Amino acid sequence: MKFQSIVEAELGTLGLLLSPAALEALACYVAELERWSEKMNLTALRGVELIRRLILEPVWIGEKAGISGVLLDIGSGNGSPGIPLHIARQPERTFLVESRSKRSAFLRHVCYAANLKQIEVICDRFENVFSMPSVPANWISLQGVAFNRDLFQVMKSLPHEKTNILWITSAAVESFPVEPKVRITVPFTNTVAHIFEY
Repeated sequence: MKFQSIVEAELGTLGLLLSPAALEALACYVAELERWSEKMNLTALRGVELIRRLILEPVWIGEKAGISGVLLDIGSGNGSPGIPLHIARQPERTFLVESRSKRSAFLRHVCYAANLKQIEVICDRFENVFSMPSVPANWISLQGVAFNRDLFQVMKSLPHEKTNILWITSAAVESFPVEPKVRITVPFTNTVAHIFEY
């Protein structure tokens, strides 16, 4: 499949080994993201740059963070980091929350094309999702979403006894709702993953 060998080679630069099925699913995601981005504003990235930023970064972060259980990705947009995290870490279930209907349609299409049956796409504002008792989460991921004290308080209403929040952002960000438990810096970019626990 187109992109599969490139994805495998890029992951290999950081010692990340995935199954052939996972590599095929990631390659499918990249191909569909490039194709849909010609008509929608999903990402300006293409080719190897897209793979490094939207695949390699979240897969490496997910490995270091130890993502497992149930994953809730808010503001899913173009599918990263939620889809790569799901493919690489294989949580029990993943919820992708995206309020825009066209982007939700893209996410559903990718999940169908890549045979990602354990992912559910929710087209709604994330504030509404946190009031749903049927959506517990061990991990909440967000990127490209402003993370402030108000959002942190909303997240704390989620019905789960222990939840980790994974906020992926640039190293320049210095404002946090609470002090992170862990900071992980991606070795080849200026991206930092902050992990909070409640």
